[in-house]
Amino acid sequence: CLGSFATALSYRLPRGISVWSKIRSSCLSCRKDLGVIDLIPVLSWIFVRGKCRRCKAPIGGRYPAIELSTMLVCLLFYAVLGLSPTAFVMFLA
Repeated sequence: CLGSFATALSYRLPRGISVWSKIRSSCLSCRKDLGVIDLIPVLSWIFVRGKCRRCKAPIGGRYPAIELSTMLVCLLFYAVLGLSPTAFVMFLA
């Protein structure tokens, strides 16, 4: 979930889109809002084979790459720090 949020940040911040706005994630090609099934980190990208379920436009590999990288960093923090207050702060930083 943190990786999914990081992916949203990587798209929204450079474009000046508020992180806290009620704008839903959508396909960059057909602009259809993504459903719950489309927002499962990594698995949804694999399930739809890297394409939009509606218009079949390609979805960049950067999305699952960011999600997987974030997961690996979180697992590293957990392996080193365990479930500690320090680990919690590191997850959020």
